[in-house]
Amino acid sequence: MTLRAKRIAVGTYEIVTGVIDIGFAIGLMATSDWHRKGLVAACLIAYGAIKMVAGIGFLREKSWGYVMILGLLLMLLPPDLYRFSTQPGPGIAALLAIHLAILLFMLKHRSSLIHTHHDDHNRPLAPAMKALNERL
Repeated sequence: MTLRAKRIAVGTYEIVTGVIDIGFAIGLMATSDWHRKGLVAACLIAYGAIKMVAGIGFLREKSWGYVMILGLLLMLLPPDLYRFSTQPGPGIAALLAIHLAILLFMLKHRSSLIHTHHDDHNRPLAPAMKALNERL
């Protein structure tokens, strides 16, 4: 599988899971005791929206998409590990394996995924920053 195909798979995964999180939040709000679950639903909507934006940025080869996905994965890894240690099961194990595989892929190919030719066209100070980094 090529790097481009893996990028598409990761970006699509983030977008789809973001949509699922938002759908779950809307389902929570549709229940009779939505006022008690409103904060959870709001957090899920925000989390889903952030995942979707990160996935779109990653698919469009923006370095901020990479950073957002990496941050989300690192932030949610401890709760995933805790949930797996307290409630082991095949579903939780599969989710943890997917998240770890994405994290390892992103760390292994970080230089190829962060430094894209598209970013230099959108940032007018990119050549100056590159020269400054070379001096340091």
